[in-house]
Amino acid sequence: MGGGSICMNCRSLLGPAIAISILIVEVDATNKRQDCDIEILSGRGWIETDFDRLHESGVFDQPVLITDAWDSWQKKAANKKALIEHFGKHSIQLTHDLAKQSVTALKGDDPITTTFAEWMNSLGRESSINYSFTWLNNHVDPSFNQRFLDRYPIPRLFRRLASKMFYVMGSHSSGIGLHKHGLTWVALLSGRKKWFLGGPSSEHPASWQGMQISSLHMEQELKRNGFFSCIQHESEVLFLPAKWWHATADIDDWTIGIGSQVEGLYLGIDSQVEGSSFPSDLEYAASVGNLTAFTELPHQHLDNILNSAVKSGHVPVMRLLLELKADVHMQDMLPFWAAHAGHISMLKLLLFEEGTNIGDPLMTDIQSYDNGWTIEPDQWRRVVDFVKKSPNFEEL
Repeated sequence: MGGGSICMNCRSLLGPAIAISILIVEVDATNKRQDCDIEILSGRGWIETDFDRLHESGVFDQPVLITDAWDSWQKKAANKKALIEHFGKHSIQLTHDLAKQSVTALKGDDPITTTFAEWMNSLGRESSINYSFTWLNNHVDPSFNQRFLDRYPIPRLFRRLASKMFYVMGSHSSGIGLHKHGLTWVALLSGRKKWFLGGPSSEHPASWQGMQISSLHMEQELKRNGFFSCIQHESEVLFLPAKWWHATADIDDWTIGIGSQVEGLYLGIDSQVEGSSFPSDLEYAASVGNLTAFTELPHQHLDNILNSAVKSGHVPVMRLLLELKADVHMQDMLPFWAAHAGHISMLKLLLFEEGTNIGDPLMTDIQSYDNGWTIEPDQWRRVVDFVKKSPNFEEL
């Protein structure tokens, strides 16, 4: 793949009307992206069916940088001043162990809790932590999640890919270390981020896992091992297939992005809601706590919607679904998802108020004290202690 190269099979795989609406970025003397080795597509005018067809055609089997598809937030500043003004009093957890966080997405046994304002004002100091990765369903400050998405809403095109959302922030940092996971995408709201990308079969020493790319020598070593690099700019979306190795570095004084890992596609399990291979609008509404979306709720596909609400910890959505006669007793995975996301308030609703069975999957993990590397150890201990107090808990 060359820098900003043409996606050769896009036009043949899409109908004429769709092909016209998708502007492919071609490389010529006046429009070069010397800073990006992967495919660049313009998403201007895309609709959900365009994205589905491109995905089904295999276009997204390789990393893709998408431009012109993320404009709903562009008039709302995402610089440090704006973040401090709107979210400065909210809590954030940080860690010095970025190598471990890169591999596990966790912050270790001793995370540092502070406010956004205190952290952002410390950036640039010798002892500051210059990078943060946080899930948007985190238990530390749940009120932040909805406020953040209200200010920087996910465009409709990407809502169906927003099953496990997160945000990343940094300042002249080495960012996240080398790791891989399921299909993911990241949209930059401010700043520039450099990506280092290697395919699933890329060969490199095991010691590189979790390694931050902090020197030109490391970059050259990655290149020699077949890695690509790409600088992502503000308002661009980088789409990364499952199992691709990647690491990042924040180039500018302030960088913030929002994205999601898409669990179903990584596992090869498609939701098939409304005929799509991506989560439905109602699943997205449940995952972000949008109560108004459920005024006329169809009763089919409730399983997917319940899962989204539980995984994201939105108790008000869950209460509304219960009022609409959703049956939480038919799914023994609901307490499992709530526990592994650290949502004690959701566990209280399920286990204490509704009397839901704990279920074999969660019981097994509690007995083995296995948190599945999904939440911090201290939070998992609180989850286990809470579940053990529920009426249906019985020691094996």
